[in-house]
Amino acid sequence: MASDIWWADVVRATSAMGDVTASDFDRICRALGFRVGGSDGDDGLTGREPGRTLPDPRHAGPQPPVESSPGSSGTNPYPDPAAATVLTPIGEAPAMAALGDGPTLPLPALTEQTTMTRKRPLLSPRSSRGILQYLLSRQILDGPVDLNAVISALTAGLPVDALPRLPRRTVRFGVQVLIDLSVAMRPFRGDQLHLRDRVQALVGEETVSVRYFADCPLRGSGPGAEWTWEDYLPPVSGGSVLVLSEFGIGGDHSALDRSTPDEWRGFFHLLQRHGCQPVALVPYSPERWPAWLPAQCRTLMWDRSVTIGQARAVMP
Repeated sequence: MASDIWWADVVRATSAMGDVTASDFDRICRALGFRVGGSDGDDGLTGREPGRTLPDPRHAGPQPPVESSPGSSGTNPYPDPAAATVLTPIGEAPAMAALGDGPTLPLPALTEQTTMTRKRPLLSPRSSRGILQYLLSRQILDGPVDLNAVISALTAGLPVDALPRLPRRTVRFGVQVLIDLSVAMRPFRGDQLHLRDRVQALVGEETVSVRYFADCPLRGSGPGAEWTWEDYLPPVSGGSVLVLSEFGIGGDHSALDRSTPDEWRGFFHLLQRHGCQPVALVPYSPERWPAWLPAQCRTLMWDRSVTIGQARAVMP
Protein backbone atom coordinates (compact mmCIF):
# COMPACT_ATOMS: atom_id res chain seq x y z
CA MET A 1 0.00 0.00 0.00
CA ALA A 2 1.39 3.43 -0.91
CA SER A 3 2.60 5.64 1.92
CA ASP A 4 0.83 8.88 2.83
CA ILE A 5 4.16 10.77 3.29
CA TRP A 6 5.76 12.51 0.34
CA TRP A 7 8.38 15.20 -0.34
CA ALA A 8 6.03 18.13 0.45
CA ASP A 9 5.95 16.93 4.05
CA VAL A 10 9.74 17.41 4.22
CA VAL A 11 9.32 21.01 3.10
CA ARG A 12 6.52 21.59 5.62
CA ALA A 13 8.53 20.06 8.48
CA THR A 14 11.62 22.09 7.61
CA SER A 15 9.60 25.33 7.51
CA ALA A 16 8.09 24.52 10.90
CA MET A 17 11.56 24.02 12.39
CA GLY A 18 12.79 27.43 11.28
CA ASP A 19 16.59 27.73 11.07
CA VAL A 20 17.93 24.18 10.67
CA THR A 21 21.39 22.87 10.10
CA ALA A 22 22.40 20.24 7.58
CA SER A 23 22.35 17.58 10.27
CA ASP A 24 18.85 18.68 11.37
CA PHE A 25 17.66 18.52 7.77
CA ASP A 26 19.14 15.03 7.45
CA ARG A 27 17.28 13.89 10.58
CA ILE A 28 14.02 15.34 9.26
CA CYS A 29 14.42 13.49 5.99
CA ARG A 30 15.25 10.21 7.66
CA ALA A 31 12.37 10.59 10.09
CA LEU A 32 10.02 10.96 7.12
CA GLY A 33 11.57 8.03 5.26
CA PHE A 34 13.79 9.90 2.79
CA ARG A 35 17.55 10.05 2.37
CA VAL A 36 19.68 13.05 1.35
CA GLY A 37 21.41 12.69 -2.00
CA GLY A 38 24.63 14.42 -0.91
CA SER A 39 26.49 11.11 -1.10
CA ASP A 40 25.63 10.88 -4.79
CA GLY A 41 26.78 14.42 -5.54
CA ASP A 42 23.28 15.83 -5.24
CA ASP A 43 22.15 18.19 -2.44
CA GLY A 44 18.47 17.37 -2.87
CA LEU A 45 16.25 14.44 -2.00
CA THR A 46 17.27 11.52 -4.17
CA GLY A 47 14.80 8.82 -3.17
CA ARG A 48 12.97 6.85 -0.50
CA GLU A 49 14.43 4.40 1.91
CA PRO A 50 13.96 0.75 1.01
CA GLY A 51 10.39 -0.40 1.53
CA ARG A 52 8.85 3.07 1.04
CA THR A 53 7.44 4.63 -2.12
CA LEU A 54 6.50 8.17 -2.89
CA PRO A 55 2.75 8.78 -3.24
CA ASP A 56 1.32 10.41 -6.30
CA PRO A 57 0.79 14.11 -5.41
CA ARG A 58 -2.25 14.17 -7.67
CA HIS A 59 -4.08 11.71 -5.43
CA ALA A 60 -2.88 12.98 -2.07
CA GLY A 61 -5.59 14.47 0.13
CA PRO A 62 -5.24 17.37 2.56
CA GLN A 63 -2.61 16.71 5.18
CA PRO A 64 -2.68 17.87 8.82
CA PRO A 65 0.15 20.12 9.99
CA VAL A 66 3.19 18.30 11.33
CA GLU A 67 4.32 19.37 14.77
CA SER A 68 8.06 19.06 15.37
CA SER A 69 10.34 20.14 18.13
CA PRO A 70 14.03 21.10 17.93
CA GLY A 71 14.89 18.31 20.35
CA SER A 72 13.19 15.53 18.40
CA SER A 73 15.36 12.56 17.50
CA GLY A 74 15.75 10.98 14.11
CA THR A 75 14.26 7.68 15.24
CA ASN A 76 10.69 6.65 14.47
CA PRO A 77 8.52 8.20 17.24
CA TYR A 78 5.82 5.56 16.81
CA PRO A 79 6.27 2.29 18.76
CA ASP A 80 6.41 -1.07 17.10
CA PRO A 81 2.82 -2.45 16.87
CA ALA A 82 4.14 -5.93 17.61
CA ALA A 83 5.46 -4.73 20.99
CA ALA A 84 2.13 -3.22 22.08
CA THR A 85 0.25 -4.86 24.98
CA VAL A 86 -2.96 -6.55 23.83
CA LEU A 87 -5.85 -6.28 26.30
CA THR A 88 -8.10 -9.28 26.67
CA PRO A 89 -11.80 -8.36 27.02
CA ILE A 90 -13.50 -9.69 30.14
CA GLY A 91 -17.01 -9.45 28.75
CA GLU A 92 -19.28 -8.02 26.12
CA ALA A 93 -22.19 -5.62 26.44
CA PRO A 94 -24.83 -4.94 23.80
CA ALA A 95 -24.48 -1.69 21.98
CA MET A 96 -26.82 1.05 23.15
CA ALA A 97 -29.52 1.96 20.70
CA ALA A 98 -29.59 5.50 19.44
CA LEU A 99 -32.12 7.85 20.93
CA GLY A 100 -35.50 7.12 19.38
CA ASP A 101 -34.48 3.78 17.83
CA GLY A 102 -35.54 1.51 20.70
CA PRO A 103 -39.05 0.37 21.61
CA THR A 104 -41.18 2.74 23.69
CA LEU A 105 -43.52 1.80 26.52
CA PRO A 106 -47.23 2.43 25.92
CA LEU A 107 -48.88 5.21 27.89
CA PRO A 108 -50.96 3.93 30.84
CA ALA A 109 -54.69 4.01 30.31
CA LEU A 110 -56.46 6.64 32.42
CA THR A 111 -59.01 4.73 34.47
CA GLU A 112 -60.90 5.35 37.68
CA GLN A 113 -58.40 3.13 39.50
CA THR A 114 -55.37 5.14 38.35
CA THR A 115 -57.20 8.37 39.16
CA MET A 116 -57.83 7.19 42.71
CA THR A 117 -54.27 6.05 43.35
CA ARG A 118 -52.56 9.24 42.22
CA LYS A 119 -53.05 10.93 45.58
CA ARG A 120 -53.86 10.05 49.13
CA PRO A 121 -57.60 9.88 49.93
CA LEU A 122 -59.15 12.57 52.09
CA LEU A 123 -60.10 10.10 54.82
CA SER A 124 -57.23 8.38 56.59
CA PRO A 125 -57.02 4.69 55.55
CA ARG A 126 -56.53 3.67 59.20
CA SER A 127 -59.77 5.22 60.42
CA SER A 128 -61.94 5.40 57.28
CA ARG A 129 -63.66 2.07 58.01
CA GLY A 130 -64.68 3.10 61.53
CA ILE A 131 -65.78 6.56 60.35
CA LEU A 132 -67.97 5.12 57.60
CA GLN A 133 -69.52 2.57 59.96
CA TYR A 134 -70.75 5.35 62.22
CA LEU A 135 -71.90 7.58 59.37
CA LEU A 136 -73.79 4.92 57.44
CA SER A 137 -75.38 2.93 60.28
CA ARG A 138 -78.28 3.83 62.48
CA GLN A 139 -79.01 2.79 66.02
CA ILE A 140 -82.04 0.59 66.70
CA LEU A 141 -83.25 -1.39 69.73
CA ASP A 142 -82.48 -4.73 68.18
CA GLY A 143 -79.52 -5.96 70.23
CA PRO A 144 -79.27 -8.49 73.06
CA VAL A 145 -81.80 -8.50 75.90
CA ASP A 146 -81.23 -5.72 78.41
CA LEU A 147 -80.94 -7.84 81.56
CA ASN A 148 -80.49 -4.83 83.81
CA ALA A 149 -83.80 -3.37 82.65
CA VAL A 150 -85.57 -6.71 83.13
CA ILE A 151 -84.19 -7.16 86.64
CA SER A 152 -85.10 -3.60 87.59
CA ALA A 153 -88.70 -4.13 86.41
CA LEU A 154 -89.08 -7.45 88.24
CA THR A 155 -87.65 -6.15 91.51
CA ALA A 156 -90.05 -3.20 91.31
CA GLY A 157 -92.99 -5.56 90.80
CA LEU A 158 -93.72 -4.25 87.31
CA PRO A 159 -95.00 -6.51 84.55
CA VAL A 160 -92.65 -7.28 81.67
CA ASP A 161 -94.83 -7.38 78.58
CA ALA A 162 -91.86 -7.34 76.14
CA LEU A 163 -88.21 -8.03 76.61
CA PRO A 164 -86.24 -4.77 76.43
CA ARG A 165 -83.22 -4.94 74.15
CA LEU A 166 -79.96 -3.05 73.96
CA PRO A 167 -79.42 -0.66 71.05
CA ARG A 168 -77.03 -1.56 68.24
CA ARG A 169 -75.98 0.02 64.98
CA THR A 170 -76.94 -1.58 61.69
CA VAL A 171 -76.88 -0.90 57.95
CA ARG A 172 -79.51 -3.47 57.04
CA PHE A 173 -81.82 -0.72 55.75
CA GLY A 174 -79.38 0.08 52.99
CA VAL A 175 -77.29 3.09 52.01
CA GLN A 176 -77.76 5.61 49.22
CA VAL A 177 -74.62 7.47 48.11
CA LEU A 178 -75.23 10.78 46.33
CA ILE A 179 -72.19 12.05 44.38
CA ASP A 180 -72.14 15.68 43.26
CA LEU A 181 -70.65 16.01 39.75
CA SER A 182 -70.83 19.80 39.63
CA VAL A 183 -67.90 21.90 38.44
CA ALA A 184 -67.11 22.95 42.00
CA MET A 185 -66.56 19.30 43.03
CA ARG A 186 -64.31 18.45 40.09
CA PRO A 187 -61.08 18.68 42.17
CA PHE A 188 -62.48 15.98 44.49
CA ARG A 189 -63.62 13.56 41.80
CA GLY A 190 -61.01 10.94 42.65
CA ASP A 191 -61.92 11.11 46.35
CA GLN A 192 -65.60 10.66 45.53
CA LEU A 193 -64.91 7.53 43.51
CA HIS A 194 -62.57 6.16 46.16
CA LEU A 195 -65.16 6.68 48.90
CA ARG A 196 -67.88 5.12 46.73
CA ASP A 197 -65.80 1.94 46.42
CA ARG A 198 -65.05 1.94 50.15
CA VAL A 199 -68.75 2.13 50.99
CA GLN A 200 -69.60 -0.71 48.60
CA ALA A 201 -66.83 -2.86 50.09
CA LEU A 202 -67.99 -2.13 53.65
CA VAL A 203 -71.75 -2.42 53.30
CA GLY A 204 -72.05 -4.62 50.20
CA GLU A 205 -72.88 -3.67 46.65
CA GLU A 206 -76.35 -5.25 46.88
CA THR A 207 -77.37 -2.85 49.66
CA VAL A 208 -75.67 0.30 48.28
CA SER A 209 -77.39 2.53 45.72
CA VAL A 210 -75.16 5.08 43.97
CA ARG A 211 -76.75 8.14 42.38
CA TYR A 212 -75.05 11.04 40.61
CA PHE A 213 -76.33 14.61 40.44
CA ALA A 214 -75.13 18.15 39.76
CA ASP A 215 -75.41 20.98 42.31
CA CYS A 216 -78.58 19.59 43.98
CA PRO A 217 -80.31 16.17 43.75
CA LEU A 218 -83.74 17.76 43.26
CA ARG A 219 -82.60 18.85 39.77
CA GLY A 220 -82.33 15.20 38.74
CA SER A 221 -80.16 12.19 39.54
CA GLY A 222 -79.41 8.71 38.32
CA PRO A 223 -76.90 5.86 38.30
CA GLY A 224 -75.48 6.69 34.88
CA ALA A 225 -74.80 9.55 32.49
CA GLU A 226 -76.48 12.92 32.95
CA TRP A 227 -78.82 12.47 30.01
CA THR A 228 -80.34 9.44 31.80
CA TRP A 229 -81.09 11.27 35.05
CA GLU A 230 -84.67 11.47 36.31
CA ASP A 231 -86.48 12.99 39.27
CA TYR A 232 -84.87 12.15 42.57
CA LEU A 233 -86.43 9.38 44.66
CA PRO A 234 -85.45 8.81 48.32
CA PRO A 235 -84.51 5.30 49.49
CA VAL A 236 -86.79 3.08 51.53
CA SER A 237 -87.77 4.27 54.98
CA GLY A 238 -84.96 3.87 57.48
CA GLY A 239 -82.15 4.01 54.92
CA SER A 240 -79.09 6.19 55.26
CA VAL A 241 -78.20 8.82 52.66
CA LEU A 242 -74.56 9.88 52.29
CA VAL A 243 -74.15 13.16 50.38
CA LEU A 244 -70.75 14.05 48.90
CA SER A 245 -71.10 17.70 47.93
CA GLU A 246 -69.80 21.19 48.64
CA PHE A 247 -73.35 22.65 49.14
CA GLY A 248 -72.53 25.86 47.27
CA ILE A 249 -69.44 26.69 49.36
CA GLY A 250 -66.79 26.48 46.64
CA GLY A 251 -66.70 27.17 42.93
CA ASP A 252 -67.74 30.32 41.13
CA HIS A 253 -70.12 32.31 43.32
CA SER A 254 -71.44 34.16 40.28
CA ALA A 255 -72.43 31.00 38.39
CA LEU A 256 -76.11 30.98 37.40
CA ASP A 257 -76.52 27.23 37.97
CA ARG A 258 -75.18 27.41 41.51
CA SER A 259 -77.31 25.55 44.09
CA THR A 260 -79.35 27.61 46.56
CA PRO A 261 -80.06 27.04 50.27
CA ASP A 262 -83.78 26.70 49.55
CA GLU A 263 -83.11 23.80 47.19
CA TRP A 264 -81.12 21.95 49.81
CA ARG A 265 -83.68 22.62 52.52
CA GLY A 266 -86.37 21.14 50.30
CA PHE A 267 -84.17 18.10 49.68
CA PHE A 268 -83.58 17.44 53.39
CA HIS A 269 -87.25 17.91 54.19
CA LEU A 270 -88.04 15.25 51.60
CA LEU A 271 -85.66 12.79 53.28
CA GLN A 272 -87.14 13.51 56.71
CA ARG A 273 -90.67 12.81 55.46
CA HIS A 274 -89.51 9.41 54.20
CA GLY A 275 -87.80 8.52 57.48
CA CYS A 276 -84.28 8.59 56.00
CA GLN A 277 -81.14 9.55 57.86
CA PRO A 278 -79.01 12.05 55.87
CA VAL A 279 -75.33 12.66 56.57
CA ALA A 280 -72.95 14.84 54.57
CA LEU A 281 -69.19 14.87 53.99
CA VAL A 282 -67.98 18.35 53.09
CA PRO A 283 -64.40 18.95 51.81
CA TYR A 284 -64.23 22.33 53.57
CA SER A 285 -63.65 23.35 57.16
CA PRO A 286 -66.68 24.10 59.42
CA GLU A 287 -65.82 27.79 59.38
CA ARG A 288 -66.97 27.92 55.76
CA TRP A 289 -70.18 25.93 56.22
CA PRO A 290 -73.44 27.86 55.79
CA ALA A 291 -75.41 28.18 59.02
CA TRP A 292 -78.38 26.26 57.68
CA LEU A 293 -76.40 23.09 56.78
CA PRO A 294 -75.71 21.62 60.26
CA ALA A 295 -79.32 22.40 61.23
CA GLN A 296 -80.67 20.32 58.32
CA CYS A 297 -78.16 17.47 58.15
CA ARG A 298 -75.51 15.79 60.28
CA THR A 299 -72.30 17.08 58.74
CA LEU A 300 -68.67 16.00 59.01
CA MET A 301 -65.59 17.60 57.51
CA TRP A 302 -64.05 15.47 54.76
CA ASP A 303 -60.40 15.59 55.75
CA ARG A 304 -57.54 13.33 56.89
CA SER A 305 -57.59 14.94 60.34
CA VAL A 306 -61.08 13.59 61.09
CA THR A 307 -61.15 10.84 63.73
CA ILE A 308 -63.60 8.09 64.66
CA GLY A 309 -64.42 10.02 67.84
CA GLN A 310 -65.58 13.01 65.78
CA ALA A 311 -67.78 10.76 63.64
CA ARG A 312 -69.25 9.19 66.79
CA ALA A 313 -70.02 12.64 68.20
CA VAL A 314 -71.88 13.63 65.04
CA MET A 315 -74.14 10.57 64.85
CA PRO A 316 -76.87 9.80 67.44
